[in-house]
Amino acid sequence: TIMGNSTDLRFGWQFESANGLDLVHNLTTFIDIFCTFPVHFWVITILTLKPNVLRRDIRLSYLADQVTMILYGLVMCIFLKPYPIFPWPGLYCAGITCQLEIDQRLISVI
Repeated sequence: TIMGNSTDLRFGWQFESANGLDLVHNLTTFIDIFCTFPVHFWVITILTLKPNVLRRDIRLSYLADQVTMILYGLVMCIFLKPYPIFPWPGLYCAGITCQLEIDQRLISVI
């Protein structure tokens, strides 16, 4: 499971982490690595290899959009992987960044 000391969290956390949370995080990571990144890089390749198809400003907007989607996928699906802990106003972080020994205040700034 994701968290060894799950008894400190709300009722049902063990069930969610064992049956749903691990599956969701593994699925989103798989989709992000094997589906999303190749698609975004393919679109970036098309936009850079065929510059005469679109106007320059529209092409730059599409390039910025693709780069933003790649960065969002990296941060939200690989580095942080936030999970809302209802009914409390907080997030459980299960990503690579949260597994390191980094101050939680620094992670929340990201």
